[in-house]
Amino acid sequence: MRSSAVLVVALVGCVLGLALPVAALERPLYRVEAAIRIAAPKLPPALVKVYAKPIRRDAIKYRYCPLTQISLVKFESGFRAGLVAHTRRRGVSLPCTKSTPCYVGLGQISAFHRPECKAGGWESPGCQKRVSELKDGVYNLGRTALGIHLNRQVCRRITGQPALFARWLSSYGGFNNSAGRRGVWCNMKKDRRGRWRDVPAPAATRRVMAYRRELIRRVR
Repeated sequence: MRSSAVLVVALVGCVLGLALPVAALERPLYRVEAAIRIAAPKLPPALVKVYAKPIRRDAIKYRYCPLTQISLVKFESGFRAGLVAHTRRRGVSLPCTKSTPCYVGLGQISAFHRPECKAGGWESPGCQKRVSELKDGVYNLGRTALGIHLNRQVCRRITGQPALFARWLSSYGGFNNSAGRRGVWCNMKKDRRGRWRDVPAPAATRRVMAYRRELIRRVR
């Protein structure tokens, strides 16, 4: 009965994005590997094993479902460690600058969070060194996990509400106070009485959430 109860708690927590007891998050490594193979079937088996370890480790450290990060990475980069995505406006790719940052690697991390790129520009040696770091899959997964953790903290601080999945994920995806969503932070907006209320999640957020539900069904 104890193991069944833990499984139910883990599944509910994975769906809602709740912080869980460590025991409920410790999915066996082989199941994390299985989820990566589903999400990235062309990834070499050796790389699956390399990526599974930090994903599982950081999920336990930051207290979230490990399938969360796998689903996020699938839609951010398709598990392409060397991907550099430009900011786009009206279908046009813009140069990599502080105001139009490029996003790098598995979790699509902006290099312009670091002073090397802010001060020296994209082409500077310091910034390119930073870009190379972010193209390292294991390193990038660690930064992605930290990004999940920090976005959850930001959402709790801004809204005073629990950092549920749709809330922090929309923040991670760059949908805070964005075009067409003015006043929306962490997928919430204040009503006339000043109370934070959830709003419909962006399509990109919904895709990640739906995929994680699929992974839960297939690897639990």
